Amino acid sequence: MLSALFYGLTLYTYAAVWSMLPVTLILQILYLIYIKKLKWNKFMAAGILILIVLAVPLLLFVAVNIGYLEEIRSPVISIPKLVAMRSSDISFEQIGEKFSRLFNILLERNDGLYWNCTVEYGMYYKFTTPFAILGLLFCMKNAIISIKNC
Repeated sequence: MLSALFYGLTLYTYAAVWSMLPVTLILQILYLIYIKKLKWNKFMAAGILILIVLAVPLLLFVAVNIGYLEEIRSPVISIPKLVAMRSSDISFEQIGEKFSRLFNILLERNDGLYWNCTVEYGMYYKFTTPFAILGLLFCMKNAIISIKNC
């Protein structure tokens, strides 16, 4: 239940989470099914309920701001129609360019936006890049080994 609470709160941190959280949860559920550890009980039901309760306001917000619903104004909850919505941040449009920018950030420590980094140091120190790459490779290796051992 605590995990569901924090997953639900994570939805309010950054728009990219909106598309990645369902993918993460589906992959976790599939893994639990694969290793035969998925158990339906009152705690699972409570966790799902917590996640749904936390996700509904966000789903309403998205529905209002992409035009599926009118602006909501009530004593309980208000969801305004924004002047602009950054929906392109969470779309598959220009996915190649987005991956290119991600690799550019990883390799050059710069996303080209002057407010995100300094000329001298970039977004992070040079010596951290190998650690980031090694950490990513280590995680991938362990995930593959874990899946093979199940």
